[in-house]
Amino acid sequence: ALESMSMAGGNLLGSLCGGAVINFVGIGQAFFLIAMLYVISLLLLRRVPSPPARLHSTGNSLLRDLSLGLRAVGRSQPLVGILGVTVIMNLFYFSFMPLVPVFAKEMEVNALLAGVLASGTGLGMLVGSLTWAARPVQRRGLVYVLGTLLAMAFLFAFAAIQWYPVALVLLVGAGFGSSAFGTMQGVLVMTTAEPEMRGRAMGILSMAIGSLPFGMIGLGLVAQATEPAAAVMISIVAGFVAMGVWIKLYPQVSLLR
Repeated sequence: ALESMSMAGGNLLGSLCGGAVINFVGIGQAFFLIAMLYVISLLLLRRVPSPPARLHSTGNSLLRDLSLGLRAVGRSQPLVGILGVTVIMNLFYFSFMPLVPVFAKEMEVNALLAGVLASGTGLGMLVGSLTWAARPVQRRGLVYVLGTLLAMAFLFAFAAIQWYPVALVLLVGAGFGSSAFGTMQGVLVMTTAEPEMRGRAMGILSMAIGSLPFGMIGLGLVAQATEPAAAVMISIVAGFVAMGVWIKLYPQVSLLR
């Protein structure tokens, strides 16, 4: 939940600051601000202590570690189910984010309001992350699945109703749903994997998240052939179908605690 809160807070503040800088100063200065923030991040990372060195080297190569991790994950049906939901969300849900400025342009709002619109998901994620951090969750798997479906439902409504005030509220709702997904996915991987395989399982989770660029390319091609709103709605419908098939194949995901 703390990790999800930091990501949500960055999304919220970054979108607001970016929109404000573009609106009042210029787009070049916004990219300069991003560069400066990367420098600050690098300086902060230098203060993070290094992990203790391994006393006994296994001698494994990166490819061997990857192969061992994939085989271990493949033997666990719950882990495969969790990672499949992650891939679906990154292919069909998170791929919409670069299109938010396009939606804002079609709503005929300025860069500042476009930034506010983009911050809606961050606000929803922040509220959701605080919710999950403040209370014990008994059925993590169920929250993981329902949060995914809720985020998709709100995003479909956002694409269908392009009126700025309603669109902003719908993006906040989508962010709240995705907070359940984002908060639970790492927890479920850590608690489902065997203790000695947790590091490799988290690495494979990062690989599953890496499916996002493919979703962006696909969504961009559909948007080019149709229009952004239709593309997002098509993507969400495909995501609902994929989730239905996946949960039918791996029903144990929603039963995890």
